Amino acid sequence: NPPIVEGIENVTFPPTGWSVNNPDAATTWARTTAAAKTGAASMYMDDFNYNASGEVDEFVSPPLSFASATSAQMTFEVAYQLYTDPSANPNYSDTLMVLISTDCGVTWTNVYNKFGTTLTTVIPTFSTVEFVPTSSQWRMETINLTSYVPTASMMIKFRHACFG
Repeated sequence: NPPIVEGIENVTFPPTGWSVNNPDAATTWARTTAAAKTGAASMYMDDFNYNASGEVDEFVSPPLSFASATSAQMTFEVAYQLYTDPSANPNYSDTLMVLISTDCGVTWTNVYNKFGTTLTTVIPTFSTVEFVPTSSQWRMETINLTSYVPTASMMIKFRHACFG
């Protein structure tokens, strides 16, 4: 039941009840202590060493009960820097999406979709050096979920699409 907080601080990854979908059985969501907005850890995709264009990886919550909720919102921190100049041709950007399901994962609705300069959180917006964010290079994102409550089984999915 809300409020629900997942800080990725526990060494076990994915956290209990959460799952990772990794169709190509290669690089996927992982826990790191090299970067965090707060605390000691965060989850990330190693896009610097993974250029499997078109691959999708997902981090999925267990069913969460919002049965008695009249409103809901989700917040999370994101940090990202492009590898290529967004004005170059070609240019590459990974995509971060958040999807919501209220029927135990049968159908999903995209409630957040950012890529390119709308996803970047730093200046310069691109660099060919591996990006490891400092605590000041993160941005808080807020998604209003009120139109999806009340529900006894909301699921949240973070989807990463690799393009590069």
